[in-house]
Amino acid sequence: MASPKKTILVIGATGAQGIAVIAALLAPSADGSPSPYAIRALTRDPSSSRAQALAAKGVECVQGAFDDFTSVAKAFDGVYGAWVNTDGFTVGEQKEIFCGLRIFEIAKQTKSMRHYVWSNLDYALKLGNYDPQYRCDHYDGKGRVAEWMQAQASDVTEDGMSWSVVTSGPYMDMLNHGMFGPLNKRADGTYVFPTPIGKGHVAFGRSSENYDPAPIPYRDLELPEKLKFGYYKSDDFVKPSPANQRAVMEVVDALRAAGHECVEFSVPDPGKPMNLFMQLVSSDGNKTLFAPIGQDPKQLELTTISMGPSMFGWLRSLASWIVSTVLGDTIFGNILYGARTRSVDEYWKATEEAREYARMFNREVWEKHEFDGIIAPVQSLPALPHRSVTLIAAICAATVLYNIVESPVGVVPVIRVDADLDELTPEWLNYKVGSGHGSPILEQILYNKTVWSVYNAKKMAGLPVGVQVVGRKWEDEKVIEMMKVVDGALGRRKFGPGNWRPKRN
Repeated sequence: MASPKKTILVIGATGAQGIAVIAALLAPSADGSPSPYAIRALTRDPSSSRAQALAAKGVECVQGAFDDFTSVAKAFDGVYGAWVNTDGFTVGEQKEIFCGLRIFEIAKQTKSMRHYVWSNLDYALKLGNYDPQYRCDHYDGKGRVAEWMQAQASDVTEDGMSWSVVTSGPYMDMLNHGMFGPLNKRADGTYVFPTPIGKGHVAFGRSSENYDPAPIPYRDLELPEKLKFGYYKSDDFVKPSPANQRAVMEVVDALRAAGHECVEFSVPDPGKPMNLFMQLVSSDGNKTLFAPIGQDPKQLELTTISMGPSMFGWLRSLASWIVSTVLGDTIFGNILYGARTRSVDEYWKATEEAREYARMFNREVWEKHEFDGIIAPVQSLPALPHRSVTLIAAICAATVLYNIVESPVGVVPVIRVDADLDELTPEWLNYKVGSGHGSPILEQILYNKTVWSVYNAKKMAGLPVGVQVVGRKWEDEKVIEMMKVVDGALGRRKFGPGNWRPKRN
């Protein structure tokens, strides 16, 4: 008869480290026999995608938080061991220290507990001889707990609890994104990182009050003769005007004529980036957004942006339901519902959702298609008439997308609006006709003359229309070089100071 498995509680189970620890604990033994461990995960939201993925592997997900000691004590019940990784970014340095001490005490009170592991970071302030320039909150909080633990007994008897401290640092995964890079992949296959890693170790230096970008010199790039571009005429959030779509296709045709490959693709989950943007911006009730205005009166154009957080919760929910269900516009309805004040916990959840969307975009677009760059409309319209922003501010979603995924973008002018070529057709006048449609409400305002019809090819004739040239994160120099490629493929097209003259009757 097989021995019962030993239950290990993992705190921080849905984080990068926790997921890796659980995978290692569940892996078969060296001799091929099944893992001797069963895993219990403490998570704030057992219904989250990461918790559900763990549950699918047989992990027992229990609801709680590391700063909720009642839930911690309950989760410890009957476990053999524990891996504890607290999140100092969420609760702050002081609370993390207290939580670290208290969780250890609760573990000592758990009769079944035999081994306790504290996931640690270096006590940076102490290592820096207490020089305040080396102070790092999320490092020092964990480091102080580890120092305290060393004064506690580690009982290795059959009935006692022994403990270990595992000190790590930046994860290898972080070399794929964030402040560690990589900045780009060079033509010869080598990678450039913004943080020196020496012999495999990240070098940390003194902190600085200089918040300028990392002092990395401009990198000269040699692009391959044939590039692969992704493109779309519509991001499916709002259908761009005929002029904006024509600009994209002018670039695509020119690039193909120059020997480059252009592949059409769809933006994944198109309503999500703008929804996340509104969640993050409005989390503090727009206090940060409008702080520079002070006591000055807000312009009418800011009405829709400022309206959400100031609405009563029931009214916002009702309005969102009407827009989504009755009017059939889930895109606009979700944005309306998302524009509200949030708790710190909800803010961090939205932040993680934004990071997860960026990771998904990288997988489903950049990695799946292996694009060098993306050609996309800049906005839905060539320009906005005065006061129109009051109702259609959300069309900025076309560029907000690349704020969320942290891609560098350049804009290249392509065409000018032509009163005849860029006139509206039934495909724009009726949002049920054709493809590429998004928010029905926004499109009615943009194109339906009985509502407003902000877009007017005749009035906008002569206005320049450009495209976004988008690159992967940290590939700023490559974007500039690709802009040159686009500009060269298009050739001379009467752009520049003094080139345009209005038509005279």
